[in-house]
Amino acid sequence: MPYVTFFDTENSWLAFRLLHRDPTLDPMPPDNSIEDAEVALIIAWIGGAPVEDGDAADSSSGDPPDTGEDTTLSDAYAPVQAVWDEHCTTGCHMTLPPVLTSSVSYEELVNAPASSLLANEIDRVEPGSLEESFLWHRLNPTDYDLDEGDRMPPEGSDALTSDELATIEAWILAGAPE
Repeated sequence: MPYVTFFDTENSWLAFRLLHRDPTLDPMPPDNSIEDAEVALIIAWIGGAPVEDGDAADSSSGDPPDTGEDTTLSDAYAPVQAVWDEHCTTGCHMTLPPVLTSSVSYEELVNAPASSLLANEIDRVEPGSLEESFLWHRLNPTDYDLDEGDRMPPEGSDALTSDELATIEAWILAGAPE
């Protein structure tokens, strides 16, 4: 496995080690001195998110970095982000791809190749098409060839409500507006 494979955090050794995915290996760094915000920044960098000097969050406050950019979400995307915030960013997808924090979630999803071998080269979200949106198949039981363990949210987590699924469905079918 290469140390870093840009745009592919699942096949980057550095991302693998930072996220402590293998309990048989020592954590990296060994003393666990790295902050969650720093891990998120490195994972975002490997995943291709734009990163500039000073982007690391202030670990003393836990606040996201001030990039000077308007991060207000549109009326079309805000309800979708609310679903990610409720179900996804409190656990895995704060740092695991696709990162679903409000500053990068849209870019991580829309017209972005699904990085799973199961995805058969479709995008995570294909605007206007549920059938060609891997995310839809992961969230919603469909005929797409997924094992039960590949469904999201994972077993043991709260499933999306029918209203939340309807929000995601309407957003994708409307062309996934930002």
